[in-house]
Amino acid sequence: METVNEPHAKMIKFVELCKWCLNKKSNDGRKIKLMLDIKPNYDPKRMIGKILIALQEVEEDLEIWKELIIFGIWSPSYYFEFMDGFEIINISFDLDNSIKFIDSVKSQGGKVTAISIVHFVVNNAYTKKKLDQLLIENTDLKVWFWTVNDYTTYLRCKNSLPINKLNGFITDNPFKFKEFINKSLALKLIPKESCLQKLYSFTTGWFYLGLLNLHHKGYRITRAVQFLQSLGIM
Repeated sequence: METVNEPHAKMIKFVELCKWCLNKKSNDGRKIKLMLDIKPNYDPKRMIGKILIALQEVEEDLEIWKELIIFGIWSPSYYFEFMDGFEIINISFDLDNSIKFIDSVKSQGGKVTAISIVHFVVNNAYTKKKLDQLLIENTDLKVWFWTVNDYTTYLRCKNSLPINKLNGFITDNPFKFKEFINKSLALKLIPKESCLQKLYSFTTGWFYLGLLNLHHKGYRITRAVQFLQSLGIM
């Protein structure tokens, strides 16, 4: 997609993005998928209804869209029956919410393909154990990590799970991320973490657990998460 440098350029509309994606598949044969990050801020029926209308405005056959669209959903109330056959990813900060999400979708006859979880989850022994248990209980479930912007975090996440469980990474810099992949493929041995890196992992792991405890007690942690995201930490 070309970058527009005009001072008053408008943001691309969803319908236009869908047309671009379908065109890439039809004309270039490129395997491109769009993951829709559907946050629970709007009425579920209205939000998902608009997405469905936009998709069918470009191409009525939903079977084609199943190859192109991933539904990234935070809340099970945004899951609907027509999504059966699409990739469904639960985006979450909290593994307990992911467990509830998976159970809810299963009860409606659907299937969750993967969870997209903040990378801090592997920095704490307690949450890492809970993640491992979730993957044991759901053998087809895979994992995405967000937001991974540095090489050390990439390696820590990559080496924390079996390769068949790791589905991908969310990053703010795809071009830089390609360098991480190429660099790791060239490695013969996994480098040991430095003392400073271990300290960072330990500290952020316990900080993550602290945020989870506040969340479970009913405190709103949205602003804290947004602040950390603005700093590029998550």
